[in-house]
Amino acid sequence: MLQKFKNTYEITRFHKPIVFLKQSRNFHLNVSYTNYSSLLRDAIKTKSLAKTQEIHAQTLIHGLFAGTHIANLTMESYFKCGESKLAHQVFEQMPERDSMSWTHVVSSYSQNKQSEKAIRFFRLMNQQGCDPNRASLISALSSCGHISKSIQGKQLHSQVVRRIPPSDVTVCNVLIDFYSRCGELSEAWLMFDETLDKDLVSWTTMLSGYSQNGLSREALDFFILMHSQDMGFSQYAFSVTAKACGELRNSKAGEELHCLVIKTGFESQVFVASALLDMYSKQGKTTFVRKVFELMDEPNVVSWTSIITAYVQIDKGEEALDLFKHQLQVGVQPDAFSLSSILAACANIPALEFGKQIHSHIIKSGFEFQIFAGNSLVGMYSKCGCLYDAQKMHKSMQVRDVITWTSMIAGFAQHGHGVEALMIFDQMKETNIKPNSITFIAVLSACSRSGLVDEGFMHFQSMSADYGIESQEEHYTCMVDLLARAGRVKEAEGFMRAMPFEPSASSWGALLSGCRACGELALGLKCAEQLFRLEPELASNHILLANMYAAVGRWEEMGRIRGLMKEKGLKKESGYSWIEVGKEVSVFGVGDNLHPLRDLIYAMLQNLSLEMEPKICASDSPFY
Repeated sequence: MLQKFKNTYEITRFHKPIVFLKQSRNFHLNVSYTNYSSLLRDAIKTKSLAKTQEIHAQTLIHGLFAGTHIANLTMESYFKCGESKLAHQVFEQMPERDSMSWTHVVSSYSQNKQSEKAIRFFRLMNQQGCDPNRASLISALSSCGHISKSIQGKQLHSQVVRRIPPSDVTVCNVLIDFYSRCGELSEAWLMFDETLDKDLVSWTTMLSGYSQNGLSREALDFFILMHSQDMGFSQYAFSVTAKACGELRNSKAGEELHCLVIKTGFESQVFVASALLDMYSKQGKTTFVRKVFELMDEPNVVSWTSIITAYVQIDKGEEALDLFKHQLQVGVQPDAFSLSSILAACANIPALEFGKQIHSHIIKSGFEFQIFAGNSLVGMYSKCGCLYDAQKMHKSMQVRDVITWTSMIAGFAQHGHGVEALMIFDQMKETNIKPNSITFIAVLSACSRSGLVDEGFMHFQSMSADYGIESQEEHYTCMVDLLARAGRVKEAEGFMRAMPFEPSASSWGALLSGCRACGELALGLKCAEQLFRLEPELASNHILLANMYAAVGRWEEMGRIRGLMKEKGLKKESGYSWIEVGKEVSVFGVGDNLHPLRDLIYAMLQNLSLEMEPKICASDSPFY
């Protein structure tokens, strides 16, 4: 019987180690040190927590856990299973630790994106007099890059120079990545240039560095250089370059890149296809977006999320909703990112009832405590005019960030509640959350729509004085709009002249609207002249000027502008509205008498006109 068991063990020990352990206790066998080592290695490969715990218990029973080798393997297995707390307990209980013990801890924390802990244990390793090896140095250096610890990383670089030969391309690649993540591209390039045997990873890491730092033009040029050197390609290199083409709105380069992707056989890679979807969406090429998606073999949730996001970015909300419904029909379950994207589509249309259904799905799926899901819901309810629901969602969130608060401020500003928007901004500052440039756009918009000129100037000045945020073109446009809406068009013109860059069409348009409202024809003509230069094919600018002539009774000039529009073939774009009827979103234009639900829609709109004021919280609001 004993011999039969031994033979069975030899066959099954790599497949059923737990069975062997249980049988070994029953037969009182003396399990050897080597056997436990093999069993732990098998548990590491399979990432089995149950096996690891069973073996851990047996090594303690047999007194083998005191050995550093077994303890190291046990700790490594816990890390592989994602149980960092148990692994840490093993480390703390070890009577002796060698270089491998420290390396396991540093490397595992680094791989699990716990960079602060990885760096802390690397310091302890040095303090304990244990010399770091190649693996621990690479892990610590990588962790410094992920959290932009420039000084600590440079100190590690000096250790790398002393301990590792310069021919080690893996270490050189980690250094390129470290300097790129810290924003020191000159140092990253120096490391890349000095790397003797550059491989595909070296080139891709440098390419990624340009992209991460917003240098899309340089990233595209570097990819062209990479191609000329016949270094080969990777899906990550294609994805990064597609992103650069999208940011640059470079259609020609994007199409050439797509051709290269097809030639090299990467078109079926989900990662690459998703990047192409994003690229074409930023370039506004709806047809290409759909074609890329349809050529995918088996679109997964990432692919579906990419195309839905692409349609949202190009203001095709109805198509995004249809795609989401189709995703559910084919059995691809949405993740939190998919749900956030479709909520953005609901907000843009807006489709409130569908958004509420997504809210229910988020709760059922357990995503309601994830901050980006909460932010998407706050944004959706705000844009749909349901400020009461937006506030309730905001109040229920356990963690709020700058996006959460900015969404609320923008929602109140959009619906004309400027004073309340500024109250929310004050509350945001009290929570010690620092506003960003987008927050100030929402704040200045709130001031503009409510005529709060003095408050607008105060917040505009505090951007740089109190928060170190440089005023951008959007902020100046908000200020021009603020002054123009208040009838102070001369001041608005002076403000524009003092801008550190040429006024945009948005600024001139805001000033022209102000001139029309207060009858400043001479200044309005100047604005129109600039708008015709910047946007010669935009019909709305011509219409605004024609209406200004009509307001002061200059009918001949109005007719001349109308004739000019006719000569250019410019037509005013028809207005469209979205309304939910049942569970469907209907779209109809001005004077649309052919819509099958015409009578029902107009009846609904007549009822809605009685309730145009958005509902907001009263006494139970956190902002009052």
